[in-house]
Amino acid sequence: AGCVPAHAGFFGTYELATAKFAAEGGPHQPMRMAACGAAATTIHDAILTPHDVAKQRLQLGRHGGAVDCALSIWRQEGLRGFYRSLPVTLAMNVPYNGMLVACNDSLQRFLQVGRGGGREAKLADAPWHFFCAGISGAVAGAATTPLDVIKTRMQTQTRGSASGAAGGILGVARAVVREGGVRGLFQGMGPRVLLAVPSAAVSWGTYETVRAALKDLSSASLLSGGPLLVGGVDLSRSVVSSSPQALVAAPAPMT
Repeated sequence: AGCVPAHAGFFGTYELATAKFAAEGGPHQPMRMAACGAAATTIHDAILTPHDVAKQRLQLGRHGGAVDCALSIWRQEGLRGFYRSLPVTLAMNVPYNGMLVACNDSLQRFLQVGRGGGREAKLADAPWHFFCAGISGAVAGAATTPLDVIKTRMQTQTRGSASGAAGGILGVARAVVREGGVRGLFQGMGPRVLLAVPSAAVSWGTYETVRAALKDLSSASLLSGGPLLVGGVDLSRSVVSSSPQALVAAPAPMT
């Protein structure tokens, strides 16, 4: 239920941020691209975290259903319980998506692949969009594995647990290291990378490809002298300007 508004918030914020701070055709600015990804991630996680917490609790089999889970969290922990993992979620996902966006932009520039919707974007570059996004997802996923381990541990703790959740992020990290050494922070890195590659490739590859396709359709329509009509709405202006209204929803990055 939270995925649709979260994804809309992510890509809408990303569009606004890149248009403001990292416009197409400008110099290579990986830090600005990372900041755009970070801003989009903040909005996304603020919407999705309560759903993620409930999902983690349900997967442990401690509740009879979604409603029972939500009521239980509310009675025992209040509103704070739904957002107990938001700081560590942001601490993981902000660097993950920031790194992914910066790496993806850098690879596209290195391979001379136009950003989807930009002036140099071509639909023929679609395979490269998926390739660049997949590689970027692997790099970002491997680098942020320790934070994912900590986030999952915090989300699955209940009040009174003796595994370090009460100490916050540092307390959970110490507990993980105490139980499994430094290697414990990298448990599941292989599966995480294997998940990050297709997740990033599908979400960002689809996003870039659809924007490039809309740009080609708009260009063809303008050359023929007619508007680009979808459902009676002229999309020619919005597609050419790459405004947030031209955005077509695609799957969000792995959280």
